[in-house]
Amino acid sequence: MINQAEHKVILSLFPNIGLLDRAFEECGFCVVRGPDILWGGDIRTFHPPAGLFWGIIGGPPCQDFSSMRPAET
Repeated sequence: MINQAEHKVILSLFPNIGLLDRAFEECGFCVVRGPDILWGGDIRTFHPPAGLFWGIIGGPPCQDFSSMRPAET
């Protein structure tokens, strides 16, 4: 039986600690981690090559550090 995920490259944006990445890797995908502020990366300057990735995954930002989090009063 051939693993359908084998040799499919997935781009992981905002990987943080990589829990979503791990799940995809366990299913046989090859995960490439994009920039994450946790690791000093900047998504605004990231330009991946077109046509390389089979799919993209990304998790929501940590609410404690998200700039979209409403200010507490």
